[in-house]
Amino acid sequence: MIFKNLFKSKTEDFDTLIQKNNIDKIIKYINHNNINLQENIEEYLILAIDNNNYKFLQYLATQNLEFPSNLEGVSILSYALSNKTQTSVIETIIKNKCFCIEYPYGFTPFETAIRNQQDIEIFKLLIDENILEYKFPNPSIAHQILQEIKLSDNLKINIFNYLIKNDKFDINELNQNNQFLIQVAFDLKNKRLVEFFLECGASIKTIHEDFTNLFTTVDEIEKVSPFLVKKQALSDIKYFSSFLSYDDFMELLHKLDDLKNIQILHLITSNALINFLGKINLCKIALEKGCLIDELNSDNEKLTSLQYFCKNYTLSLSDFSLIDFFLDNGAVFNLNNNSMLVFPVLYNNTKLVEHLVSKRGIDINEINAEGEGVINALVSFLYLDTIDKKIKMLKHLLKLGLDINQKVVGINTDTAQNSSIVDILLDDQNNHALLEYILKNVDDVILEDQISYMFAKKANDNLCKLMIEKNPSYTSDFYYKVTIDFEKYYFSAQPLDMAINWERHELAEYLLNKYPNMKTYTEHRSLIEMALSHNFSIDFIKKIIDKDPDINRLYYFTRNNASSKEKVTTKQTTLISVISCLKNIKRDKVVEIIEYLLEKGADANIPLTKTNLGHAAINEEHALLYALKENIDKQLLDLLIDKGKIDLNELRSGRNESLVLSSLGAVKLSDESLLEHLKYFRTKCDFDLEHKNAQGDNLLLKAASRCLAKCIEYVIDLGSDAHVIGGFDNSPAIHKAISNYTYLDKYKRAQTVEVLLKAGVNKEQFDSEQLTPLMSACKYGCFEVVVKLLENGANPNNKNSANSNAATVIIPHDFNYKNYSYDDEENFEENKSKILAVLKDYGCDLNNVPLDGSTILNNAIGYNLKTIFNTLLQL
Repeated sequence: MIFKNLFKSKTEDFDTLIQKNNIDKIIKYINHNNINLQENIEEYLILAIDNNNYKFLQYLATQNLEFPSNLEGVSILSYALSNKTQTSVIETIIKNKCFCIEYPYGFTPFETAIRNQQDIEIFKLLIDENILEYKFPNPSIAHQILQEIKLSDNLKINIFNYLIKNDKFDINELNQNNQFLIQVAFDLKNKRLVEFFLECGASIKTIHEDFTNLFTTVDEIEKVSPFLVKKQALSDIKYFSSFLSYDDFMELLHKLDDLKNIQILHLITSNALINFLGKINLCKIALEKGCLIDELNSDNEKLTSLQYFCKNYTLSLSDFSLIDFFLDNGAVFNLNNNSMLVFPVLYNNTKLVEHLVSKRGIDINEINAEGEGVINALVSFLYLDTIDKKIKMLKHLLKLGLDINQKVVGINTDTAQNSSIVDILLDDQNNHALLEYILKNVDDVILEDQISYMFAKKANDNLCKLMIEKNPSYTSDFYYKVTIDFEKYYFSAQPLDMAINWERHELAEYLLNKYPNMKTYTEHRSLIEMALSHNFSIDFIKKIIDKDPDINRLYYFTRNNASSKEKVTTKQTTLISVISCLKNIKRDKVVEIIEYLLEKGADANIPLTKTNLGHAAINEEHALLYALKENIDKQLLDLLIDKGKIDLNELRSGRNESLVLSSLGAVKLSDESLLEHLKYFRTKCDFDLEHKNAQGDNLLLKAASRCLAKCIEYVIDLGSDAHVIGGFDNSPAIHKAISNYTYLDKYKRAQTVEVLLKAGVNKEQFDSEQLTPLMSACKYGCFEVVVKLLENGANPNNKNSANSNAATVIIPHDFNYKNYSYDDEENFEENKSKILAVLKDYGCDLNNVPLDGSTILNNAIGYNLKTIFNTLLQL
């Protein structure tokens, strides 16, 4: 060990000497060993600073050495401040200009001192030497001190005080967010620093609105009161006067020479620390110094001090001395129509209400500038938080002379004083219990149109009963709004039909039984059908039927026509409306109502009529047609035909056709279903097979146009002539099956053609368009029919008067505007090409030249039909 110590490095011995802080031995060692200080100057500086060896630093400063600009990326001073360094070291670095105290990178010295919680002597030294720089975008030094959570409040205050002493502190300095120091301290909920800043003269202006959120007790506020009266600018009186104690406020009054136009009475009144006696004394002085008793405050409300006080007097106290002081000194309670009587009611302060009305003569029925009266306050649950409290207050108001029928601005839609207490309470479901109490216990309450919207306001059955009891004969003249033929019509309502309309079953039953004279019908819609649609009981609906004075009343409806999408107006009876419910309501229930209607005189032969339709449209529809169902309901049909005395062969409507013929127009029923209906009708009557309606259709022609193959077979078996010609196009049955309706199923169309062919129709007969059935199928794009006709021997080369054959008519001149591709509407050319191919297979002359000289190939080229053109070339 001894041998090893003999060979210790010189540097290590030197480091030890520096650490031991013995300057004499250090200098001796340097001189004796010829140490090159410059060579390791950065290391020696760090050793000296880290070991608080200020004497060695002083020695280095005298040796004419070149010192580095930074130590470990910061200035030499910042490096020294990054540890708990002695003041002597910091002072040595600052005093000797050879040491770098600034460096463009890292924290500045003062910022470093803040972050490392140096003691106050270090901060004083930095302040004395004006080393107060900070790096942007960091906030100012004052804001950094304030926001550094590691610094104690005592240290922060000591630093601020020393800054103030040296005139290096701006109490109104803003940070990057434009916040004053006091705002930041307030946001940090640091009461002590807020107090300190107020003591230093910081303006309370930016925190006054939330001041009592932090300073919550009287003692806390009174503690800062002396600072406020001494340090706040008098021009900011409205921001700090609320937090002054009585003595400080008195001092403030004596500072002010002119009290006009600064709302001093308002400031006294709104002060939270001063009792009523103190406020009265201050107000007396203010009045003596020229203040006006009815001076208005400067906010948007423009209230006097009396009005402000009454509006904000939420405590249930019986000390009204301040209010009496204002009134005794000439204050006008309702100046500028700003009556504040509504607020004591709102705050459930019955004593104050009584004092103002009974002792001071204030009118209980006063309306303020907003159109509000005391009844408005009964809506709120803020202080009147139970119905019992509201009832107690209402009784009190009534004793004081409240007009229960007073009109006020009460609901959101009001632009004037239109609402009564009934309107206001009905508008809020939470207050319906109070309204029930009023209707039960206040005799002279008047109801107007409230019954008409009580259901929309979700009034319960008890409340509705009480309202109706007040006026059981009430009629709302404009309750229902209906558009008929583009005109708006209004229809009246009474409570019973309102209840049915709103599906209030129990209430409707109650009204029907209790008020026998109440109207049991409406003019715009069958009340019977409405009750049925809303699932009312059968017994209830029967009672409605019994009381309806006109069971065959006609009802108008305007709706969109399903086929044309245009408006159509219909006129129909209750019976038809009820039959129409079969698709939504249980069958047995509907049938029972139908039977009862017939028993009570409902006329089954009054048709539904339509307006706004074309001349060819069906303008009338018999009630029986609404009973046709896919699964035939013979019991229902028997009921209608037998009890309704329906003659199936009677010629009806503008079409002059029987109900049997009309039934074939039921487009929603299948061929099979309609056949069942025909067979059923046959049990009820004979068919006139030859009779044609106004459009020239008989049973077979109408069945053919709808491609009802089974029905066609049935009427042919009954003796119908398959060769008959007629209909709107005056064509044979086979042509009608092919061309009349585009929407029919292509296979049913082909099946219908096959049935007619088997019945012996002429497959080469020309129709009114000079087309054979095959030509017609080619023209209208009925590929399946084309195949069926060709298979049955149709001649593709038969020519008409224009010398056209089946191929020539494939491309009509107006194909761009009409549907000539029934079997495949979306693919005209592909469908027509298939037809050409099958025609070719059966020997059709594709080069046939009609009289106009244009072959099918010419037409394909002329109309730029490339697919057809290519097909023709291939064929």
